Amino acid sequence: MNIVLVDDDIEFSNKLKVDVKLYFKQLDENINFIVLNDSFDTIKDIDQIDLIFLDVDLNFEMNGIDIGAYLKSKFPKIIIVFVSMHEDFVFPALSIGFFQFIRKTKYDFDIVKVLKQIEDYLKENGKLAWHREQTCYTIMESKLSTTMKEVYEKQIRSAA
Repeated sequence: MNIVLVDDDIEFSNKLKVDVKLYFKQLDENINFIVLNDSFDTIKDIDQIDLIFLDVDLNFEMNGIDIGAYLKSKFPKIIIVFVSMHEDFVFPALSIGFFQFIRKTKYDFDIVKVLKQIEDYLKENGKLAWHREQTCYTIMESKLSTTMKEVYEKQIRSAA
């Protein structure tokens, strides 16, 4: 699976990269991960993208929605997860049919749900090359950041 992360905020993209890699390495042994923090036009040179985490508000001539629309035409089955500090960008993004939206201001809450939704989607559509019987939450539990663990535990309690 080819995962791309596009964000001009290097600190945030490093955090997201760690969380996504940790989660998906338990699901699929064949993960290729590319991070773009600048030179966003090089995304046109990538041959295959299965999943992209794409910041909406980039310091670039094209915004994330424009890049997402381009990628959707090039890779019709791409899973697009928009990421933004600006929650009001979710509505303009609807025009291209994205998978999910992560609010940077609610990252620890959103990331847990979004990664689980992606996992479920990939399993339902037979897109995982390999996966364990256990859910990733169980595998990851000891490795998650304290904040992320607290959010996950609250979600489990509220679901019970």
